Amino acid sequence: MSLGSVGATAVSPASPAGAATRPPDLQGTWEGPYSYPSPDGVVRPSYQKLVIERQEGVHLWGYDEFLDKDGQTIRIPVLGTVSGREIGLAEKGGFFTGRLVSRNRMSMRFFLVGDRPTSFATVLTRRSS
Repeated sequence: MSLGSVGATAVSPASPAGAATRPPDLQGTWEGPYSYPSPDGVVRPSYQKLVIERQEGVHLWGYDEFLDKDGQTIRIPVLGTVSGREIGLAEKGGFFTGRLVSRNRMSMRFFLVGDRPTSFATVLTRRSS
């Protein structure tokens, strides 16, 4: 099969590959508890709020909000995409990967990279949309 015929087949609206699927609506406030291993050897509990303020198709904009070790609220902008039920979000110094498990629940993992790396897993529940 020539490259031209592969391209024509891949974009043909009549083919299943050309059928567009609408991504899930992720807009809203997602929240849940978590704990993480800190570089000083202590497991610290915290609370995650992930807000998706805007969604255009598969593209996402919002912010990550959490409590630091001193109890101060920190808010960091996030950008990301959704592919099927898989979610990826990037922020300065870290990223989330996860999966939408139901309309109002997502299972997420966060990875902080840099001078004080850590990671945590959490299940977030949509509180508002």
